[in-house]
Amino acid sequence: MADREVLRESSSGDENLENLWLNVKNRRRLRRKSPVSMPEKFSGQMDRFPAFMGQCQLFISLRPEDFPTDRSKVGFIISLLTGQAANWATPLLVQDSPLLNNFQGFLQQMRVIWLHSESFWIKLSSGIYLTLVVPSFGSRSFC
Repeated sequence: MADREVLRESSSGDENLENLWLNVKNRRRLRRKSPVSMPEKFSGQMDRFPAFMGQCQLFISLRPEDFPTDRSKVGFIISLLTGQAANWATPLLVQDSPLLNNFQGFLQQMRVIWLHSESFWIKLSSGIYLTLVVPSFGSRSFC
């Protein structure tokens, strides 16, 4: 019914057919959007990683038309990274890493860095950051 209202509003000849179609298409698109909020940015605080990842995966899963490829999903998550997390992701972009086209691989790498490890950053004189990752074994003791 709302589409018919758009047609009536535009029948005065003020808009051409292309603009009319865009109006109808945009209204349909707005109705399809999920009410889920944009995920908060992630700066690298390990205790916030699980919530960040959950928010991102929920947002992406409820808006499949906005994220048709692995690269668009990875790009979306990278766009939400700041600080230490952005420093980690920058070399992936600069080197056009294969992880940019592998959503599950990218998520796994993030889990290794932000969930199951202790990360140490070394800044080289060239300004590039190296990450030393030491697996975290919690309170387990090895004899």
